[in-house]
Amino acid sequence: IRNIPERNQITRLKDLSPEEFQQSWTNRPFFLTEPVKQWPVYKHWSTESLVEAYGDVVFRAEAVDWPLRTYVEYMQNNSDESPLYLFDRSFVSKMNLQVGTPEEVPDPAYWPPACFGEDLFAVLGDDRPDRRWLIIGPTRSGSTFHKDPNATSAWNAVLRGAKYWIMFPSSDKLPPPPGVYVSADQSEVTSPLSIAEWLLGFHAEARRTPGCIEGICGPGEILHVPSGWWHLVVNLETSIAI
Repeated sequence: IRNIPERNQITRLKDLSPEEFQQSWTNRPFFLTEPVKQWPVYKHWSTESLVEAYGDVVFRAEAVDWPLRTYVEYMQNNSDESPLYLFDRSFVSKMNLQVGTPEEVPDPAYWPPACFGEDLFAVLGDDRPDRRWLIIGPTRSGSTFHKDPNATSAWNAVLRGAKYWIMFPSSDKLPPPPGVYVSADQSEVTSPLSIAEWLLGFHAEARRTPGCIEGICGPGEILHVPSGWWHLVVNLETSIAI
């Protein structure tokens, strides 16, 4: 995974202006290496500090709801091929966090990088789709190939650990990634049962497939996921992300 061919490398940038993003980058994945390092959560969060502050708070880890302390104990002691992945959409309210720049809110936890501009889903008010997740997982945990819902673009910021991403553009003229099968109406996606199976069976072929790009997002870095791009993500280390 770490020996990524140069032709496949996801572009790394320090930062972008909103104008640069709109002109050249809305439909292209990229890493930003600087904005996350300004966030208080990047400076202060760790597995230990989260358990100390929120150990009794219940979070969703796939099909189970566990206190954070219970999940971390599982995370640190499991040997599962596909470990349970904490993926909680209500963490901002559960943890009583403020989201916004220091100019917008008192004592903010984090804020979206300025380059991404206005969040258009804000016009929907309380009816908007879920948009914020706390993501914690051990080595080997992750997400098999998928596209994000509602044709949305996204960003994923790593606070601790490292995530490997492999991505493919999507269009009517391109097939899905190797080892991924999609129904005619694209309502069903079928792939091997685990990330490990896909890596063992299809990773080498995928790297040779036109359009494939890959990269490792480290602590303090953020990845832009454009609308419609296929992506698989696996944690190379115990990771905390937003």
